[in-house]
Amino acid sequence: MLMLGFFLMIAIVIFSSMLYFAERGEWCDASNNFCGGSATMGEGWYVVYDPYGEDTYGGNCVSPTDVSCRMLSEMPDIFTAGYFTLSAMTTTGYGDIAPKTMLGLLAGCIVMLCGLLLLALPITVISGNFAQEYAAQEYFKIIAEEEAEAKAAEGKH
Repeated sequence: MLMLGFFLMIAIVIFSSMLYFAERGEWCDASNNFCGGSATMGEGWYVVYDPYGEDTYGGNCVSPTDVSCRMLSEMPDIFTAGYFTLSAMTTTGYGDIAPKTMLGLLAGCIVMLCGLLLLALPITVISGNFAQEYAAQEYFKIIAEEEAEAKAAEGKH
């Protein structure tokens, strides 16, 4: 189990870094005129082009440079991407954070598939082995009880 946890931690670090770089978007500050004036929240946030038009400003998304095509990045740091990675790999998937870019969606699919390979398959094998060992222990327990009963019966005669 310790080895499984170690591999899970390594996978979370790698995949959360991948998702962060895919989803972080463009940094908006004074050097780029606050993303062409689309950074309504002021300095210091990442903005992402939303190809689906689900923008935070309510406009119609025409081109990536359009103000209405910009939205706040849902993964502004690696820790947030790590939270998404952990919830996706363990098949919990709360749905409060989701990738928006095509590269992020692809990375999210890879995270989910690797979660199945990394957790679901080994846990199935571990639980199967546990059930087998438990049955063997129960069998030995029954044999020991029967032997004790046989000795007790011999002692009475």
